[in-house]
Amino acid sequence: MALHQYDLPNIQRSLCLFLYLLIFPKTHHCASSGYCPLTPTTLSVHQGFSTLEECSFLPGAAFVCGMQCSALPWCKAVRVTSCSANGICTCSFCNRLTKVDFRITNLQFFLHTKEIGKNTNRVTFPGQRLIAGQPLQIKLYIVGTRVKLTFYSTVGHKAFDTEIRFDEGSVVSNSYIGYRWGNEDRYTPHFRFTQGQELSVFCVVTTAAYEMYFDKVLFKIFPHRIGLSLISDFIVSNSGAGVAKIISFRL
Repeated sequence: MALHQYDLPNIQRSLCLFLYLLIFPKTHHCASSGYCPLTPTTLSVHQGFSTLEECSFLPGAAFVCGMQCSALPWCKAVRVTSCSANGICTCSFCNRLTKVDFRITNLQFFLHTKEIGKNTNRVTFPGQRLIAGQPLQIKLYIVGTRVKLTFYSTVGHKAFDTEIRFDEGSVVSNSYIGYRWGNEDRYTPHFRFTQGQELSVFCVVTTAAYEMYFDKVLFKIFPHRIGLSLISDFIVSNSGAGVAKIISFRL
């Protein structure tokens, strides 16, 4: 029997589902608490409440939600809003993340990211630009008297510079405005950093500001002083002994 063209999407979906079950044979069903574990390799689970925008809602089992997000280039985050006892969930697929409250530990959301840098001190963003709603997951090796995390513009200006200062016990942020430094942001919720530490950095890029979390603690909400379309690179540098580096950078 000849296959009609309109049969192909269904066949492709069935094939994807078969391959997924082959790779991830331990399919998880939703618990009665209503939170579905997703396990595709492109997704990472986070504890907390995420504020999402530009979302669509689709039903499906947990693994279907994950598979669909992994197949959609625009899908940056998945949140399971409710699940029935038989494992049917309502999932939101969103392409903008605007805020995260990591203090809420009984909720889960899932990010769809890809690694663009590893064991380096410099990462160039795809298309040499940042996009509002983009979540950034960074792991850093910090060492030295001062460690800088810097977003650079295409012309080399420091669009957002955050410096962990061991000699002062503070975290200071600033940026260039034109060719001069602007006003410093010296807000430091705590200073519990150590030499040689592997630091988890989570940054939400909103339309108004960068929201930067260190080990799930919100350290900076820094307003944009240079347009996102001009942000091209992220660089880690340090002063003093040793070499600070990006262990992994995902967006």
